[in-house]
Amino acid sequence: MRKIIKKYGLRKLLVLLVDIGSFCLGAAVFVILHPNIGNACAKDFLTIENFILFFVIVSISVFALRFFNLYKQRIFTTVLYQVKLILRSFLYIILLIIFLHSVLVTDPFTLLDKNTIVFFIAISMTILITNRILLLPIIRSFLNKTDIYNRRVIVVGAGELGRQLELKLSSNEKFGFILLGFVDDNISLKNRKKVNGSLLGTTDELKEIVLKENVDEIFLAINSLSNEDTLKIYEKCKQTSCQINVLSNNFSIIEKKLKQAEVDSIKYVRFYNNINYIYTKFLKRILDIVIASSLLLLLSPFFFILIIIIKTTSEGPALYAPYSVGKNGTQFKFYKFRSMYHNNENTSHKKLVQEFMNGQITGAKLRNDPRVTWVGKFIRKYSIDEFAQLFNVIKGDMSLVGPRPSTEYEYHLMKDWHKQRYSILPGMTGFWQVYGRSEVSFNEMIMMDLYYIENCSLWLDLVILLNTFKVVFKAQGGH
Repeated sequence: MRKIIKKYGLRKLLVLLVDIGSFCLGAAVFVILHPNIGNACAKDFLTIENFILFFVIVSISVFALRFFNLYKQRIFTTVLYQVKLILRSFLYIILLIIFLHSVLVTDPFTLLDKNTIVFFIAISMTILITNRILLLPIIRSFLNKTDIYNRRVIVVGAGELGRQLELKLSSNEKFGFILLGFVDDNISLKNRKKVNGSLLGTTDELKEIVLKENVDEIFLAINSLSNEDTLKIYEKCKQTSCQINVLSNNFSIIEKKLKQAEVDSIKYVRFYNNINYIYTKFLKRILDIVIASSLLLLLSPFFFILIIIIKTTSEGPALYAPYSVGKNGTQFKFYKFRSMYHNNENTSHKKLVQEFMNGQITGAKLRNDPRVTWVGKFIRKYSIDEFAQLFNVIKGDMSLVGPRPSTEYEYHLMKDWHKQRYSILPGMTGFWQVYGRSEVSFNEMIMMDLYYIENCSLWLDLVILLNTFKVVFKAQGGH
């Protein structure tokens, strides 16, 4: 039971229950204070419709709170920043609920019009802020003294970074970490007085150490290794089924983009070790088919017009379908609306890709490419040419969200550790496309793809899809 609770996050569950309790208390206060309800019969108010509306409001609110990172560890300990995010999220909640209520509800509920909804949200927001600021710290302080709430951790890496982490973990009980010791392949560290914690063994002994010490989380704190060697140690950590927290310069791009977690100014990246198996194996494909089919149906008139424009403004087919490399290195026809003149050579792009992969440049998009038609410039700027990949999603060659597929010559230039990104279906959009775009190096792009693979979930896919619309609308990184 203890492992199950820790695996799915007792801390987040606690905050979620406090938030839902705040909404329920807000509903009770709302019923007492609202003048119209006091004059109405209980049976007129306690209807199935109003219960459904309450469920919808709470669901949207929790989604918004999570979208604004209000369930992350670092938020719980920063009062002013937490209040700021709550106020911002509730502004969006109110606007979204008013919009949905106006568009979807043709026969508004008798007692709950837009004004009463705002009134209910205001009450709930006040109670929620009060509970988070006053009640939650008291509960957390009490639970910090219990074993079920605290997390037993080990640190892989007894160097300078590991010792800094040890100091922070030991001096901040509010985070609930119990440091058990270090794991390091440098045996000479046993004799170093600087290592205050005990050296438990080497990385080859990780599985045995985790079982013996009843470990909940592993901190991988090494800056001195290459991307490839860091990933090798990560794979050893992954075999333990523990949550893995990585402190490494190799993952700094992810920490910078997500600002995910920290222990007293030491920032790290969380890996949840495949807790979303059901989603990645089954539900993700269903989501792909439903959304891709809906978009194709909705956008088909626009696609028809676009095809006519492309065909009449330049010679060649409207769809461009080169072979690309996808899951497990297999090839498939990669559809795009043609944005270039027909039968162009790709020497310039091959050279650009080589420079990108060698670390000479960031981003691998040619600017002011003479091969691009005037129509192509527009559809590339807003990534409209990519929408043809909805056909790839329907066929099962691609997913809506995933690592970017590559050309054959890109694939052959990659090292073995780069090719780990091909363990899942490539995506129309992805973590790198949204958070990196044309601003990251090749190795950073690979690390962002690998982060997505290890943390793939319904929530992460929804966040990426929502941010994709923002990126496309603003034409960020489109050339």
